[in-house]
Amino acid sequence: MNRLFKTSLFFLVLTPLDAEEVGDRWGTADREREFYRIVDIPIPKDEVIEAGAFTVLPDDRIAVGTRRGDIFIVSGMDDPKPQPSYHRFATGLDEIFGLSWKNDSFYVTQSGEL
Repeated sequence: MNRLFKTSLFFLVLTPLDAEEVGDRWGTADREREFYRIVDIPIPKDEVIEAGAFTVLPDDRIAVGTRRGDIFIVSGMDDPKPQPSYHRFATGLDEIFGLSWKNDSFYVTQSGEL
């Protein structure tokens, strides 16, 4: 049983590493790049941002809701070499699943409400 658990854990850890190379393996990577640009967005070293919800604000900033219950407003993500700035707008929510902006307010769906 212990060996089965370790083997399963090993493959679960390697799966995400392999998933990023599927386009290369299937021969679709060049075609995918025509439609989808993948850019690494740096995050602050002292923050853990496990994003669960996104919305675009009227001024083109991005609001990000996290599993840990924070809402960050991020600007500068659209730059050719992004160096975004993060502003914590709210904290203390419970695992944000949905996030929307309407009438100058955020509407949030969180775990405790579902």
